[in-house]
Amino acid sequence: MTTTTDPVDPDLIGIVHHALRRDLGRTLDALSLVAAALHVPLYEEARALRQRQQAHDLVRSLAPPLDAGGVPVLLVGGLLDTPWLLEPLADWFDLLHCRTAMAPVGFGVDCGERTTGRVLRALEELVLDTGRPALIGLCQVL
Repeated sequence: MTTTTDPVDPDLIGIVHHALRRDLGRTLDALSLVAAALHVPLYEEARALRQRQQAHDLVRSLAPPLDAGGVPVLLVGGLLDTPWLLEPLADWFDLLHCRTAMAPVGFGVDCGERTTGRVLRALEELVLDTGRPALIGLCQVL
């Protein structure tokens, strides 16, 4: 047995979707205020993860329509920076079609000479792998 239904108006779907997102956003905002007031365990950590996702979304939305042709970029973090903290910047370079690598500087608190040696080795490896000169991006997140 075959049944047919009237097609749903796409404009109606858009209106319902927008209303649901708006109401869900208001509900989440209210819950967020309650959780903050009650000092719910791990609330700040969950909020930080949400903010990180918002930062990733912002990076994606601001990427200019540019093709850098695979130019190599070595990101070098500063004091207490980790690859996790530099990911939004690496994502932005990836959207520009760069070949992004991160220098292994740990938390940026080691001996300057050892850290410089690791950065130079990472730069040399990137240049040898790509066969092109590389850009160096010095980053200080904190």
